[in-house]
This record gives sequence, structure tokens and C-alpha cells, in this order.
Amino acid sequence: MSKPTMVTIAESGRVGLEVAVEDDVTPFLNLGFQASKNHERVYLFRSPDETDVFSMVERLRDMGIPLATHRHGGADYFVEVARTKGFVRGKFIRVNFFGNDFDADAPFKVEEF
Repeated sequence: MSKPTMVTIAESGRVGLEVAVEDDVTPFLNLGFQASKNHERVYLFRSPDETDVFSMVERLRDMGIPLATHRHGGADYFVEVARTKGFVRGKFIRVNFFGNDFDADAPFKVEEF
């Protein structure tokens, strides 16, 4: 099984996606994501307003996009802290990797948190 499209970066001011299949890019572009100049298949949403970042993370969650764990960017940690502080609500899903998460065939499990 190949890695899914996932949120790899979630931090103050930006959200980053690693898109697994190029055909999946259009919905993200429509949300305001832009292709990274430095990384293939990575798209970034930027906003100086942290509220926009929290809203985007919840919107991606509602679209079924999982967050990467600390082994692949740590977006889940940002969301856990934001949820504790009341900035985001609800359950999320994350991709938990086992082995070398940067290998195309790295084993993983998608889990709720």
C-alpha cells in the first residue's frame, strides 16, 4: 500500500501537504494551497492569521486527509496542542509509520486520535 496524501506540516502560519497522486492536487489548489518550490508533491497553505491555519486543518480533517506523525513531520503534535488549547475540536486521523517512513513502501497504520 502506498502512502496517502497527508498533512506533513502544521504550524503557526502554514499547513503543508504531501500529495500522493498528482491528480489529487486540484481540490487543494482551490483551497489556496500552492506548490512548493523546493519539494516535489508538496503544497503549502500560508496565512499570517493562525485562525486560518486552524480552520484549514479542520477542513482537511473533514475531507479525510490524515496528519503525519512526528516520524514524518509531526503535524499531529501541532493539532494535539491546538486541541488542548481549544483552537481545534474533534477527532482527527494520523498516519503512523513503522520503519523508514521516507521509503515508498514503508509500513504504516492510519489511526484516530
